[in-house]
Amino acid sequence: MALIMLGQLAFYFPMANDFFGENGVLPAELHREALDHLGFESAWTLYSISDNMSFVAGLMLIHMVMAMWLLLGFFTRISTFTCLVLLWSLQMRNPLITTGGDVLLRCMLAWSVFLPLGKAFSIDSKIDGLHLRAPEPVVNFASAGLILQIVFMYFFAGIAKLNTSWLSGDAIQAALQLEMHVKPFGELVGRLPSFLLKLPTWFVLILELAIPLLVFPPRYVSFVRGMAAGLFMLLHLGIWLTMSIGIFSIAGMVAWLAFIPAQSWEPSHQDTQLNRQRTKQQFENSLLARILTFAMLVYMVLINMMNASPSFFASWGHRGLQSLGCGTMFIQEFKMFAQPPQWSPSFVYMGQSDTRNVDLFGKARRIQSSKSNYKQMFAQPWRRYHWNLLELDLNQKEPADPILEAMKFRLLQMHVKIWNDSNNDQIVVAKLICFQNPIRIRATDTRTKQERSWALWP
Repeated sequence: MALIMLGQLAFYFPMANDFFGENGVLPAELHREALDHLGFESAWTLYSISDNMSFVAGLMLIHMVMAMWLLLGFFTRISTFTCLVLLWSLQMRNPLITTGGDVLLRCMLAWSVFLPLGKAFSIDSKIDGLHLRAPEPVVNFASAGLILQIVFMYFFAGIAKLNTSWLSGDAIQAALQLEMHVKPFGELVGRLPSFLLKLPTWFVLILELAIPLLVFPPRYVSFVRGMAAGLFMLLHLGIWLTMSIGIFSIAGMVAWLAFIPAQSWEPSHQDTQLNRQRTKQQFENSLLARILTFAMLVYMVLINMMNASPSFFASWGHRGLQSLGCGTMFIQEFKMFAQPPQWSPSFVYMGQSDTRNVDLFGKARRIQSSKSNYKQMFAQPWRRYHWNLLELDLNQKEPADPILEAMKFRLLQMHVKIWNDSNNDQIVVAKLICFQNPIRIRATDTRTKQERSWALWP
């Protein structure tokens, strides 16, 4: 978990001003309105204190230090909780660039706060003299919650996939036509005959729905769990090879480490043989910790059930549970391409100066306009941000939502400013256009390409 955070922070750092700073896509005056619009009314973030880049960079550096502490097992519980707070703050500073992998990582950290991660393979265990003793099994609400968290992610994502696209076997073929997210290898896979792509679609659906049996089998627990871990890791590897989806694949693989049998972690060198008499685990959760983890367990069950059918549970306090989750950093929902896309979008930032036309997005990042749609979008956060804005745009009702329109205008305005600050040839008018290319599975699909004018500057 620490390595994932360190890698993500290193990846985000060059783009911090774009996504978290005062000159980025969500400056302070727009950020709070955007959170409310996205349904995160009760969410908080340390980054709301200031969007000055010195402050943003300082928080990210503290996050890196705490992640390094967690990696080394130094003040493990403190570093775990601090990483959770800082990760939540980073995600809520701009939730439009997060994926299911970010949610999973945060939830694993939340459960880990109540688990004795520092009792083995850590500086803490060395200081306490526990490195000569075989680690003891831990069984409590937190350990149960961590296991169930992973089960719920896949199972409820499978429930959400019980629709025509997945049952007909067309879902993966549709997803592999989403040009801005599909990697070059994914393009090759997407050219396979339709009947071949139906097989992995049904395989994913069956695997996700069968996960309760794979994790809690009546017999041969270690063997079945090991087989399940291998299958799901192969699934995540396949997703990572074909699509740009942020940290989802690596977070999913790390989650399956929790299912490795305890004996696999036990040291075997001679120094430990004298200390292998098992005693009761010294780590004991306090009464408050047991109450909190039980409440987390109940909340996790309820929120995932309600997310499976929001309309049915609307009168059961679904909205209130979501607000509670935002306030406690434990909000969660896992869909994982439950509804395959109907459109493959592309975006054009047209800037016009007194002398020429300019591709503002490409010029800001020195991208050749001849590149593919995948490479044209430069990096995963930009792909995710544009995709989420498009989904909001497609779901909004007339009249146009002023907050969403302000977010789209800010996106164009930021790129105009980038150009004008570094070029004497100033942009005088600019336009952001979204082209929706229909994703076709069958020849009978008659939808045509659509052009949506998103923003005009000034």
